[in-house]
Amino acid sequence: MLQHLGQYEPFGEKCMSARSHVGQESQKNSIIDFSTLSFDSSKTASITLSTFHHLFSMSDSSTINIDTPLDERKTNCTGKLENPAMELEQEVYVKGSVVVWSRAGCILKTFDYSAEDQLIKDVLFAWFPVNSITDPTNKPAVDIDPHDLEGDSRIVNGYWEKKGPQSIINFKTSGSVSDDMISTEDGDQLQRRTLCIVFEDCIKIHCEDGLSITSQIPFEIGNVVPLDIGVLVSRKHVLSSTRLRPRRAGGRGREVSASPGLGGSRSNYTNHHYQPSNPSEVSSFFVTVTHPLRGVCPVKSKKLSHSDISTLPEQFTSPQKLLFATTKTSETGRLPVIVTLNIKEGKHYIWTYDRRKERKQLPRMAPNPMLGKSKLPSSIARRVSKSIPSTPNRNKKIKLNADDSPHAQFHEDYISDDEIFHENEVDRNVYHELLDPGEITLRLLWRESHGSKTPSRLKAVKDICSKSFLVHDLNGQELICILNNTSGSLQVINLSKASQLLSNCIEFKAPAKSAIPINASRDNYNDLLFMDHTGSIELLIDKCARLPIQTKENAHSLIDPVYDKFSVLLNDRTIFRYQLNFRPKSSLVRDSLAAINCATITFYFPKIWYRFLKLSHLTPLDDNDRTHISEWETFFVSLFSFLNIKKHGYYTGTKKPTSSTAAIKEIQLQQIRASNKEYITNKLGFPNASPIMHYEHLLDENYIQGIPIRWIERVIKFRPDEHMDERIHMDAYEFMEIIKSLHVVYEDYRIKKSMKIHANLLGYLLLQASVILGNKDWIQYYESHGLNPLFTGNLKFTDQDVRPFFIEPPNIQVCLHQMTPNASSNPTLLSSFGVNTLDPSLGLCRNNYAQTIKNIWSLYSAINTGDKSALLDRMVADRITRKDIEILIDPISHPILQVLNQLKLNPKLNWPKEAYTVIERNDMYKQLQLNPTVCDPNTETFKLPFLKDSDHPQSSNDIIKSCTTEPTNPCIYETDILNMETERLRFGFGGFIEKVRMMLDGARVPEFYIPEKPDLPDEDVAAEHQSRVILLIQRTLALGVGRALYAYQTHIPDLTKVLPIEPLILSAKVLPLRTVVTIEESMWSKEFLYWPKFHNGVAAGLRISPSNNVNDSWIDFCYPRELEPQHGGLLLAMGLNGTLKKLSLVDWYRFMTQSCELVPVGFLLGVATAFRGTMDVKVTKLLSVHIPALLPVGSHKFNHSSALQSSSLLGMGLVYMNSCHRLMAMTMLGEIGRNAYQTSTPLTLKPDYEGCALAAGFSFGLITLGAGDEAARMDPQLRNKLYSLMTGRSLVSFNGSHLNPEVPSGNINLDVTSAGATIALGLMYLKTENIRAAESIDLLETRPYLNYVRPDFLLIRVVAKNLIMWSTILPTDTWIDNQVPEFIIQDLENPKLSTLEKEVSKQAMYNIIGGACLSLGLRYAGSKNKDAFQCLLNRLDIFTKMLNMQLTNPQQHITKVAVRVCVGVMCTSAAMVMSGTGNQELLSRLQVLNERISEDMDYGNHMAVSMSLGVLFMGLGGYTLTTTNEAVAGLLCSFYPFYPTTTEDNQYHPQAFRHLWVLAADSRWLMPFDVDNKKPCRVPMQLEIYEDDGATAAQRKVRQVRIEAPTVVPDYKLIKSIQLDGDRYWPLNIQMGQGEYQDSIIKSGLIYVKRRKGCKSYEQDPFGKRI
Repeated sequence: MLQHLGQYEPFGEKCMSARSHVGQESQKNSIIDFSTLSFDSSKTASITLSTFHHLFSMSDSSTINIDTPLDERKTNCTGKLENPAMELEQEVYVKGSVVVWSRAGCILKTFDYSAEDQLIKDVLFAWFPVNSITDPTNKPAVDIDPHDLEGDSRIVNGYWEKKGPQSIINFKTSGSVSDDMISTEDGDQLQRRTLCIVFEDCIKIHCEDGLSITSQIPFEIGNVVPLDIGVLVSRKHVLSSTRLRPRRAGGRGREVSASPGLGGSRSNYTNHHYQPSNPSEVSSFFVTVTHPLRGVCPVKSKKLSHSDISTLPEQFTSPQKLLFATTKTSETGRLPVIVTLNIKEGKHYIWTYDRRKERKQLPRMAPNPMLGKSKLPSSIARRVSKSIPSTPNRNKKIKLNADDSPHAQFHEDYISDDEIFHENEVDRNVYHELLDPGEITLRLLWRESHGSKTPSRLKAVKDICSKSFLVHDLNGQELICILNNTSGSLQVINLSKASQLLSNCIEFKAPAKSAIPINASRDNYNDLLFMDHTGSIELLIDKCARLPIQTKENAHSLIDPVYDKFSVLLNDRTIFRYQLNFRPKSSLVRDSLAAINCATITFYFPKIWYRFLKLSHLTPLDDNDRTHISEWETFFVSLFSFLNIKKHGYYTGTKKPTSSTAAIKEIQLQQIRASNKEYITNKLGFPNASPIMHYEHLLDENYIQGIPIRWIERVIKFRPDEHMDERIHMDAYEFMEIIKSLHVVYEDYRIKKSMKIHANLLGYLLLQASVILGNKDWIQYYESHGLNPLFTGNLKFTDQDVRPFFIEPPNIQVCLHQMTPNASSNPTLLSSFGVNTLDPSLGLCRNNYAQTIKNIWSLYSAINTGDKSALLDRMVADRITRKDIEILIDPISHPILQVLNQLKLNPKLNWPKEAYTVIERNDMYKQLQLNPTVCDPNTETFKLPFLKDSDHPQSSNDIIKSCTTEPTNPCIYETDILNMETERLRFGFGGFIEKVRMMLDGARVPEFYIPEKPDLPDEDVAAEHQSRVILLIQRTLALGVGRALYAYQTHIPDLTKVLPIEPLILSAKVLPLRTVVTIEESMWSKEFLYWPKFHNGVAAGLRISPSNNVNDSWIDFCYPRELEPQHGGLLLAMGLNGTLKKLSLVDWYRFMTQSCELVPVGFLLGVATAFRGTMDVKVTKLLSVHIPALLPVGSHKFNHSSALQSSSLLGMGLVYMNSCHRLMAMTMLGEIGRNAYQTSTPLTLKPDYEGCALAAGFSFGLITLGAGDEAARMDPQLRNKLYSLMTGRSLVSFNGSHLNPEVPSGNINLDVTSAGATIALGLMYLKTENIRAAESIDLLETRPYLNYVRPDFLLIRVVAKNLIMWSTILPTDTWIDNQVPEFIIQDLENPKLSTLEKEVSKQAMYNIIGGACLSLGLRYAGSKNKDAFQCLLNRLDIFTKMLNMQLTNPQQHITKVAVRVCVGVMCTSAAMVMSGTGNQELLSRLQVLNERISEDMDYGNHMAVSMSLGVLFMGLGGYTLTTTNEAVAGLLCSFYPFYPTTTEDNQYHPQAFRHLWVLAADSRWLMPFDVDNKKPCRVPMQLEIYEDDGATAAQRKVRQVRIEAPTVVPDYKLIKSIQLDGDRYWPLNIQMGQGEYQDSIIKSGLIYVKRRKGCKSYEQDPFGKRI
């Protein structure tokens, strides 16, 4: 139907008229064409500014996915949903230098190119590949390569790839230009639709989101057409050899070469533009632009035969004008085509092209040994040798010059001599790598006949105007339409015939002056709408289907086709908009037409469709009649009008037919009443209707049962001549084939509950056909389904005898039951229905013909295989949902639903995620849909809602107390507090988390009680208060380290605010006087508060949640110009959580040049942690500056502090972790012993040089972490050297398992080297169970040995030895006691020994026990092992009592120091075992130690207690610890047993190392999440867990544990399976291991569950009493 939409006025024109200031500059600067300059002053040389507009569709894809943006597409993905955007229009209006891009009356973009010195020639849309659609600030940054000679272009390239200015810093240096296309899961390439504005030698490319870039073209542009990827550009044909291009007055003019070669300026944005040295190298008039930054690629010139004879048509060397190119793939498998006009001959050509495959990365050919064997031609080899080795940037594109032949390659089957020469596949791949992937290869398909004579009137015409486009015939075959406006001729070429090189390719020729493609009669296929010289408009659907279109205006031309809309341009330039929609609206008509197409593809179907279109839209009818005529009636008349039949009244079965008018009307009344009796009688008021009334006009005829009399009358009275149609009669056999095909549609509708009305309408049509054919079996079949034969017309063939049907009416239910399970042969669907095909032609309207029948047949075939999963696979492959099955009638759907329910009870984990939606397990689908990168247990997902009725009831006393108490200091971070429900969920109790927060809060004023002493003078009282406050402040200063553990990753920062850092309060409140005593900072040195502030900064930075959107701008925003120690801690924290990766080198320089020493200390250690294990060159260079051994020989040695050196040493170990890098390992070994030999006195050494040796030992251990003897191969004397540095002796030989030590001649300072060497040896052999390495770590063998080893060294040696013998660590008191040598126990029981000797033995024993307990804590960290925890708790109680021992001699003072060390070790070890659990037993003991304010509790003792509290409530209970090699090393470095005595103490262990526990942090929370309620829930689960006894995987024992999630589970490496326990939720059995489903649970911490219908949750009904 043709609909007049009114007069069209460009929206851009309205906008510019409303904004008069737009484009004023362009009007002032007129365009001058210097080529038209003449000596005649009367002539002017100005050019009028062009004004034009174009309309485009918003999308050219017929189907899309629901999450696909309209400006993006995947090349090979068709989508699942119909794309409504194809019908939407967008306008691009150009006036002079102003472009207005609008859509639906809204401006999208406006562009003003007044400053350009070129005219806008054209506008079009094209698809270009893109790299990313995400925020670039969320991507890790990599810095600018200092050796990149293409820095500017790489920055612009990064801008395009990452869509934002941040890419100037954050861009990839390792990828090549070929990486610009993303490969998705299915191998499709993601593309974006861009607006291309064509100038004379460049193309401006604009994206809808604001990105824009200019692609320079090295010649003057003639025409531009879009391709499947990018655009194709042709050179402008210039008659003279040179000419001056038009330029804007006042602008710069440039000469453009008119030689046939490529020339012109190069792009300023990329170095990959083609610029031949000699213009004669390339004769092609075409270049392609496949990426905005890749530049142009010409059609390569190649030799076509070994004799250098061209097999190409000579005409290609002539100038060519681009007319058209296809932009997307074809359903018919057609190759893409290009249509050109040979300007010299005036003839049209059709080409096909093939694009080279994209390569991911160019080969690094200089070091490749295969190139030595390559058989590359000498010319190519010379170019390779010249270009590759001399180029610093290896990612630079390598291009080859074209051959000398002036001919281009067109033949698809041609193989060049270069390609033949490379018989080796490797050589051939190298050859192809050297070629530009944007190159296209052309092949000639069709040329316009040269035999026809050119009319004399056209011989003088130099510029032929023509256009080309693509249309389709009824079978979906693609046709190229070429309209020659100059000659006024239109010809249509069949591409399928042209591909087969057939001569009769022209399908249609006609005189025409205008033509356009339009989607008039079919959804996804173009029809041809053309206008002849008289102004008459016709729609050509097929050769036999031409429909005249009548418009009210006298048209000049047809323009701007968008889907089914087009414009008519009149002679006065007025534009009117029309819509031409001949597509059937009813799905019943669409499916029926498809059925006829399957039955009679070649002959009758086009005629039936053509008649249907004419009757629907072109037959003159009264408005009243047209209102009541439905599409189904038109289809009925169209089909039956092809039969030569006569009427005998209504069908009466066995009764005698009657033609009485009264009888007919009575049957009509029965029809209407049967359809809707209540409507007729009650609402219309016709209880006794008169038989003469036309009842069929009172109702919508879709609700009338049977065939109305008017339909039959129209069929009988139909005259083809009256409708300008040919008279054709269908015989009974052809009619039978149509009926069988329509019966498939009927069965398809009948088995669907929702299609009952359509099945009834189609059923009566088939019943009428059965009556005409006189087949009683078919009539009875339809009658058995409720259809009344009395409501059909008694029609018969006029002049032929009808033979009976050869088959009975097929019943889909009977056919399905005839399929035998596991049978070798079953009837096919086609044979069961007696049809030839169920696949209609491609060129039809969108339809669902027989789709349900085919799907059901496929599913039943899968069921009969015996494999239930086969049914599911088939449903997923065919996109069949469970709802599609449920709408079927029960006999059909029941077997399928039964299998789906069985699969629902026992789903497998390796199915595709779409399979779980089919079986209604959306919990498993949601699990696979997650794409987590890290588990964040402190998000709202992991927190239960706050329920007021579940809180503890409060008494009146509690309420009064809460009202009378003074308010506490407000919490800076609200995330430090959990609601009661979440606290109970995590810890099993409530009310303690606030208490722990206050214990670790350094910003509150603590209280302490001092008994009143009225006898003392005020000065003495004040002095006593001052001394107690100083002791209390030591605890406050040590709280930052524990607070970092407690609040780990709990806060999502506000990017508009600076991250707050908690202050240090140097005050205390004295009770009962309630006097606040403040200590002035001037009492201490300036450096006294440096490290406490540093730890406060770390605590603030480690709060940042992994679910953050932090970028480099915010990091820079958080730091003032002058940085303080707390900012150094903040930098370390950001390195520990990986945020520092987003910083640029400029920021690196800023932080390293700060005057405060702790800022570069924190930055060095932070950036090393962020890049750990990467061996990053930039970080290595930065750290090397601070390590003297890595500086070049003879260079100036910087006077760096010990803090900087120790941080750099440990940082180097982190960067080269697990690498066994020989140079770095040997350097660290040398640093351990740098200050070991007594060549200088300790007075000449820097302070804290022992900490540098320890840092070097940790660094060496990290580099060789767990490598064992593999690392020892770096140096045969490696272990000997470590042993020498550890004990002062050396190992000279091995006798079995016994070691023979020998005292070296030199004197080693073991106070410096022993601890570092011991740690290095223990980490190198970590978990290797190497007995010889363990035995080389000397412990006490005899009593005299106590005189040669410090007792604290014994603690480290015990730890190192047990790290090696990891599996021998047992959680028993016996194992701990066995670590103590027998002679020490004997000494303690010997009454003859002096007190001094006993104290020495006690010191050794306590350190050994402390080392054993620390080993126990490392071994069972995060495991919640009850035996290990009980052992540690008992030892803690024992040593805590020893803190009150009486001291009578100096040795007892040393013994008490050892006791305090052991108390710290016991606290931290027990907390490591129970990390994140908030164990109350340990908490009560830590509270006692925390409140212990005395002179024997120094800064380090308080630090150990605060760290224990933090580990116990780690991340508010959301985190725990793991025991990987990296984790064990980090824990040992953090919980190193010797804590600082003062805030400035870094002698034996640098304080910055106390935060490396982050390497061991692990979130193993398992949170069940109800997929329907979208809330966390409680679910009992059954776990199968491997015993962690060090046995092999095959020998490990398995135990079952029942848990109630949410909870912290053991290490996932130890979990064999997870199974839901109980019957309230659908079963789920997860076998842990490798798999996408398992990874989703581990990474997210969520396990989605689905509650059964009718069951209550465990929160609503804990004991199952209300189910």
